[in-house]
Amino acid sequence: MDPAPIERAFELVSAVRTRDGTPCRAGTMRRATPEEEIGALRDFRVFLDRRAFVPVLLSKVTRLGGEPVAVSTLAALEPRDLRTLELVYRELNAYPSEP
Repeated sequence: MDPAPIERAFELVSAVRTRDGTPCRAGTMRRATPEEEIGALRDFRVFLDRRAFVPVLLSKVTRLGGEPVAVSTLAALEPRDLRTLELVYRELNAYPSEP
C-alpha cells in the first residue's frame, strides 16, 4: 500500500493574480500539521468571524505559482475554487469527504 501523499498539485477554474500581477491557476497544497490547524483556530480573524477559519488554515498550506497565498486572496476566491481547495485539503489530511 502506498503512503498518503504529503503534497498535491491542483488547478483552479478561475485565475488568481500573484503578487506581481501574473494570472495563475496552478498551485500546490501540502498536508497541514496539528499545530497549524490549532493555530488557525486561535487566529484573531477566526475569533472575529468563524467563516475566516478556512481561508486562514488554507493560507498556511497553499501555494499558487510557487508563492504563498494571502488570507485575503483565499477569502475572495470564487466558491467553486474554494471548494476545490477544501476537497484537496480533506484528501491530503485524511478527513472524510462531506456528503
